[in-house]
Amino acid sequence: MTKDNILAGCRILIMATDGFEQSELEVPLQRLEDAGAKVEIASIDDDDITGWDEDDWGDEVEVDLKIADVDTDRYDALVLPGGQINP
Repeated sequence: MTKDNILAGCRILIMATDGFEQSELEVPLQRLEDAGAKVEIASIDDDDITGWDEDDWGDEVEVDLKIADVDTDRYDALVLPGGQINP
C-alpha cells in the first residue's frame, strides 16, 4: 500500500449544512480523497449546501444523501466541519 492510497477501501461521511467553514470541509475532503477514501456528504436535505468563507458566502458543495438516510454501519469515520452558521 502506498501513501497515495493509504485509505483505499475506507468510507468517510462528512455531515454539514449551509454555513460550514469552507476550508474545514474542502481541505479534509480533498485530502481524504487523495488518500483513496470514498467520501460522501450528508446534510439535512438533499439540496447543495453553501460554505462560509471568511466574511461572506463561499462555494456550493453537492450533497450525496440526507442525514436521515445515513446507515452508520457503512462508514469508517465521520468528519464534522466547523463554522459559525453550521449547526
